[in-house]
Amino acid sequence: MDALEAVTSPLVDVVIIAGPSATHAEMALAAIAAKKHVLIEIPIAMSLADAERVVQAGEAAGVAVGVVHPMRFKSVFRDLAQRIAASEEHLCQVQTRMMMHRLVNIGSTGYRRSWTDNLLWHHMAHILDLALWLGGGGDTALALSQLADFQSVEAARRPLRDLPMDVLIQGRLGEHTLFSCAGSYQNKLAVTDMTIVTDREAYAVDGRANVVTTSAGRIDIDDEEHDNASLVWNFIDALNSGEAPGVTGRSVLPTMQLLQRVQDGWDARNPDICEAAGASR
Repeated sequence: MDALEAVTSPLVDVVIIAGPSATHAEMALAAIAAKKHVLIEIPIAMSLADAERVVQAGEAAGVAVGVVHPMRFKSVFRDLAQRIAASEEHLCQVQTRMMMHRLVNIGSTGYRRSWTDNLLWHHMAHILDLALWLGGGGDTALALSQLADFQSVEAARRPLRDLPMDVLIQGRLGEHTLFSCAGSYQNKLAVTDMTIVTDREAYAVDGRANVVTTSAGRIDIDDEEHDNASLVWNFIDALNSGEAPGVTGRSVLPTMQLLQRVQDGWDARNPDICEAAGASR
């Protein structure tokens, strides 16, 4: 029995999608068609159109669609988003970086993959979503409605390959909040960090050392494994209570919309390789 056959089993209530990124949308759609709740590893899809298909199918079928965006479950970010939503703290700037050395198909655990990862749709999805989520005080759609001065720059590896290997994305949310997201697959000094400035405090978060530094000093924070576990338990609790999960498919669509804008710009500037890029996506 293969995965697509397994989702039709009456013994299965929830399907977790954790295959290669390019398979997420079709596998999720198959599970939704079988009336199963789905929790999808980031990214929900490799295009805005496919992401919208998944969300719309889930809503039409009346099943929950959750997406694994663990940064929304990191306590320092979650608490800050709540204070921003309550106007107790006002966001001034979000700078995020996710950089690693990924020139071959080997993931962070050392596992050799049969597929090629994608900096834009996978790792940039993490940090761009965080910027929008914080910018909207937990509401990415609100942040998108306030977007201005959006810009992106992408570069390929030498010799030229079909996917961006370095990406910069920046913009403004409303009148007072700037965001900047930088990603690379060519950095031998792996970096995952976020610097967040508000009208009350500054937060320097090291996502690899799992510490946050503020004007009051440095404290340890939970690691990504803990954040992922919290997200999964939240999804299960939401199913049991009938409430929406903490990260719904619809809530990540604003991030997907901006990633699609970046992808469209890349394709327009690289017409000779966009067909090959489509195969990798």
